[in-house]
Amino acid sequence: MFRCMILITVAFLSICASHAAECDKLVTSVRDQRLKYQDHGDRCEGLYFQPVAASAHIKIIAFFADAPIFSENIASTIPLVALGATSENHVSFRSVSGRYRQYYRMDAAADSAGRFTWKTDILKSLGLAAKDLMVLACDGGCDLAEPRLLPISGLSRSPTRERSLVFTSEVDLAKVFVKLTDGSGRRVIEQERDLLEGQILPAGSLKSYYGLIGKPPGLYRIKLTAIPRYRDAADQTQAILQIPRD
Repeated sequence: MFRCMILITVAFLSICASHAAECDKLVTSVRDQRLKYQDHGDRCEGLYFQPVAASAHIKIIAFFADAPIFSENIASTIPLVALGATSENHVSFRSVSGRYRQYYRMDAAADSAGRFTWKTDILKSLGLAAKDLMVLACDGGCDLAEPRLLPISGLSRSPTRERSLVFTSEVDLAKVFVKLTDGSGRRVIEQERDLLEGQILPAGSLKSYYGLIGKPPGLYRIKLTAIPRYRDAADQTQAILQIPRD
């Protein structure tokens, strides 16, 4: 009996550990002991230092399943869901602030169904609203050169599927070219279109790409090439996008 209890306890702890957050050791936290990026048990969350960018540093910061309809008030928890996730996926969530140069981050591991219940005590302490939260669901890790992203639900309440990919940059951008292909990368769906259409995207501004609306389920590859307004070198980011069945 005693041995059985030990085995059950060890198994339970192993399951819990598999869903524990893994804090990024390369992140330099701020000095505030309460609000710094640190381990909160089920997630890593808080503020960190970020050096001023030397290049465009275009980055994808959200992949939403629905047209966002944000409430000004944040509840005590936010139920994040990575749509299309199965027990075979190893999904993690990453959230950053959409506010320019507010270096906030949250990392959490999803359960086997691709879900995570996000406690919002830190968000409320920082005064962040739902509209400020940009979230990715990554299968296999968010720091890969070409991460695999699943659309997330939980912040939006729209009944229509208007998938949007949100990106930003640390410098003013003059052009952002998009290339969209199928999962193999061989069939081009959209080729080198300038998403800014001659407009300047100021540093820290958010821009959404809606080219995935109406696309059939499957895998897609996207590459964004950013041309800065001034003399900084061009920058690129890319990802694999998984569109699940509705």
